[in-house]
Order: sequence, then structure tokens, then C-alpha cells
Amino acid sequence: MTIVRLRTSVCVFLGAAAIAAACGQDSLGITSPSSTASDRLTGIFSGTVPVQGSRFYSFTLSNAGTVELTLASLSLGAQGSTLAMAMGLGSGTPNGTDCDLTNSVNTVPGLTIQLRTAMAAGTHCVKVFDIGNLTTAANFAVRIETYSTTSPLTIRPPTTETFSRTLAFRGAYSRSFSVASAGIVKVTLTSVGPPSLPIGLGLGIPGGTVPCTLSTSLTTLASGSPQISQLVDPGSYCVSVYDVGNLPFSVTIEYP
Repeated sequence: MTIVRLRTSVCVFLGAAAIAAACGQDSLGITSPSSTASDRLTGIFSGTVPVQGSRFYSFTLSNAGTVELTLASLSLGAQGSTLAMAMGLGSGTPNGTDCDLTNSVNTVPGLTIQLRTAMAAGTHCVKVFDIGNLTTAANFAVRIETYSTTSPLTIRPPTTETFSRTLAFRGAYSRSFSVASAGIVKVTLTSVGPPSLPIGLGLGIPGGTVPCTLSTSLTTLASGSPQISQLVDPGSYCVSVYDVGNLPFSVTIEYP
């Protein structure tokens, strides 16, 4: 593991010298690789973007490769307060205190790749920016995957797992899992209590500044049908149950 510190940011990359990290304005943490390719690295670029502002992260590729970007989360900071509004997401070349974009998209948060770019060896950057929708500063998380070659992803039958816990007051519990192929993740809050009261339920990615950075969230009662169904790419994901207090619950996750 290599840790590079510059200004007030922290940049962390895991693996061989396929990529070397440098800091922009925010931080990057590492999650588990999402494929069997030994040179595939996955990181989480997270921070806070102001109204009409932007944040960027710069890095150096030691070999030519492909970079895939996913704006996985946009929130107001409190657990469960996710936003479904479009933001700008792009890649390019760092220029002093900014990132000059060569490719960009306007996209709402999701768990599938929103921008894929072939890049030469050298220094590049990723940028998140407000396109006029923010009315207050918002937290974000971008998943960055980089690789020079790929090996076939593991194909396995659909997986179903159930977990149960008791929530503490104002508490949260998250469970991480790995998706082997693109498909739909279904999350079902199957039981709560007694008493049966609404609690928070969310789906997101691990590896940011909190155990589970949410992409989708809602407050719901227990049901026999999925409350969350979301298309995802291969990778690491997490489910979070949160913020009611001292209630036992049971959750079932189905994923490819």
C-alpha cells in the first residue's frame, strides 16, 4: 500500500505500480478489486462540492489503460439523505488548481459506469461539478476503476443472503457483498420489531468515509417484496439499515 499526503488531502492506492496517486482537492479510499484481473484497481473519490463549484482528484497512470467512472452517491450528509439530481462528471488533465476536461457527462447518481475513457500513461484527473442544480453544498462519492488488461469476470449463479441484527438508538448496520456480473440487486426489509415501525434502508458502495456510502435510500416498513431494486455493474456494494432504535430486523439481498 502506498500513502501519499499533500495539502490536507489523503490519497491511498492498493496494488502494484499500475497507478500512482497524487492529490487534487479531496480524498480517495480503496475497495476490493471488482474483477479477477490482477492489475484492476478500484478507488473511491469523495468530498463535498459547493453550489456552482467543483472538486477534482488527480492521479498518474504508469501504463496506458482504461478508466471507468461512476458517480455512486450524492447526499446532504445525514444518513439516508441521498439526492437524485444531475451533476457533471468528467476526466481530463490537471492544470494547477483545476482539471481541464477532455470527456464529461451530466449524470444522476447510480451504480453503473457513467463514463469510460481510454487513457495514455501520464497524469490525469477526475472532476465532479455542479451544473446548476445544487442549492446547498452536497457530499459525493465517485468510484474510479482503472485497468490495462482484463481477465474474464467470475460467473456464478444468483446469490441470496439474509442478515438480522438489533439496531441501537440512532444507530446503523451495514453489510458488504460482491457482485460478479452486471444485473439487478434486490433488497428486501423482511421484518422489523416488534413493534413494526418504519426504518431506513439503503444501497451503496463501501470504501468511503463511512462504512456504506449510499446511492439509494428510503424509509420503509417491512414487506415481502423488494423495496430497492437497482441495476449495478460488477463490484463491491453494501446495504445499510439505520436510525430508528432498539428494533430487531431482518434483510434479504439478492444479487448476480
